[in-house]
Amino acid sequence: MALTATRRFALVLLVVSISTLLHLIIKEANAPTYSRASRSRDLSIDLGNGRCRYESPLATVPVENDYHKTLVVGFPSGGKRFVFMQMEALTGLPTRDEWDLEIYGWSNHPFIKSNYPHHEGIWESYEADQSIFVMRNIRSSLIEYHDIMWDFGYPANREDAEPVYRQFVGKLYNQLPPVDAFLSWRDERLLFECSWWSWYIDFWMEGGLYRDIFSHRMTTAHHWHRVVKPGLYTVEERDFDLVVGNATVTPTYDPHCSYDMSEGCTPKAVISSEDLQDHEKGPLETNKIGNVLLADERTGQYVISSDTWNCIWQEVAMLKRAGITVEDRPGWQNETSTRLFSSEMLEKMLEELNYLIDKYSDPEWSSNPLAIRLVALLLEDQANIEDELVEVSSGRKVLSDYDFLGPKERERRTKEVENASSAANYESTDYTDFFNNMHTLRSKNKMKRVHEARDARRQSRMKSLFVL
Repeated sequence: MALTATRRFALVLLVVSISTLLHLIIKEANAPTYSRASRSRDLSIDLGNGRCRYESPLATVPVENDYHKTLVVGFPSGGKRFVFMQMEALTGLPTRDEWDLEIYGWSNHPFIKSNYPHHEGIWESYEADQSIFVMRNIRSSLIEYHDIMWDFGYPANREDAEPVYRQFVGKLYNQLPPVDAFLSWRDERLLFECSWWSWYIDFWMEGGLYRDIFSHRMTTAHHWHRVVKPGLYTVEERDFDLVVGNATVTPTYDPHCSYDMSEGCTPKAVISSEDLQDHEKGPLETNKIGNVLLADERTGQYVISSDTWNCIWQEVAMLKRAGITVEDRPGWQNETSTRLFSSEMLEKMLEELNYLIDKYSDPEWSSNPLAIRLVALLLEDQANIEDELVEVSSGRKVLSDYDFLGPKERERRTKEVENASSAANYESTDYTDFFNNMHTLRSKNKMKRVHEARDARRQSRMKSLFVL
């Protein structure tokens, strides 16, 4: 008797399901197994009496192991690399970047480095159990974020970027933008990033609570998903008063914190990027990291003896066995200290620091060890920024046009140039749209790469099913 269309479809589904099951069984049967003994050569080695020898982490991660996974979070370029280098040295297990997970697909890495929810981050499909928050002072954070912006605003390989530049210039401008146009745009963006920096801290300290970036008021999911995508929505479309207005706002939390973090988003520890690299404080920070990893046996079983943790810090921080970071770049310390901020920029930093200090010094947070640690770091940061503000305001530090001048000071200097130049020889062009478009294109290209890779994996899986 001929099969109906419905039965034929059901039969096809059954065949595909059986094929998929067989494929998984075969894969599981052929998968290598890793015991603690067989992988011991990949661990940093305990030589006894507090001595150790660093060994590189595993190149690949066993898919069948059940790890207690840690999300290493922090503002972009906030020293997360140095933290996960310590984690890898303590366990012999490797770290994965958030973008790699989204582009190349799922992997069983126990440590994940993430910038989320900053617009430089992404979180669509990965999961973890706990988080560690990496704190870096606001000044260094902004300098390093400037370097990210310089890469796409004025990339090192200008020849490769030229076609993209021409794409926008041909539509809007008669020539490529000069460097001072980028510096003007950068200054305004960094002023906004001061608010992003404090907002980022709030997000993790409050377990993923949605807040407006600039007013720090609680906000709705609809508004929040706009403010985290500055390249896709205009300033007006992200404005709290225009989007939310006087509506009653109830506490709303990021779903990732409920469904993709088994222990929620509130970090288990706040690690100072500066302290971790300090000769006296560094080993104490490594001890904090080690204790967080020891808390659950699934990953804790791989942590090297605590007797060696000071030695592990020496191997990674002093002897550079795990590699180098941006701080090891020749002249980096001098470069960072000589890059100056205007009074306007420093005052904005202090505004955000004071907001956080007042908030997390409140009696509501007084018994919270994370808040106590955070406030101590913020007070150090505040004192340093106040000292710098005095030096800049008094004229003891003189800013160049390449320093972080802020919109007001740069506008003042621009007007001086205009007044000193004849109208025939000076033409001022606003390149704001140009650099905004470059920033948007960069974000869209990153997401395009994620979606193309995901589609390719999906097609590959479908082909393998029909081959079976």
